[in-house]
Amino acid sequence: MWSVAGILFAGGCIALIEAPELVRKGRRWELFVFSVVLSVGVVINTLQALHVKLPNPVDWITAIHKPISDALFGPS
Repeated sequence: MWSVAGILFAGGCIALIEAPELVRKGRRWELFVFSVVLSVGVVINTLQALHVKLPNPVDWITAIHKPISDALFGPS
């Protein structure tokens, strides 16, 4: 529980440091991208802290490229 609070506190501190400068300079697109990336990072770290089983992205890449590889080089 403390690890989740620490993750949320760190994410909030990062947002409080970075976001005002982006708003002041009128960089809306960069603020949007920053918010999305920070939110995804906070969510993934929170899920890991709660020991939630997360899928491995390499499995998805393998599933996409295996049929192409088999078609080019034959089944292994």
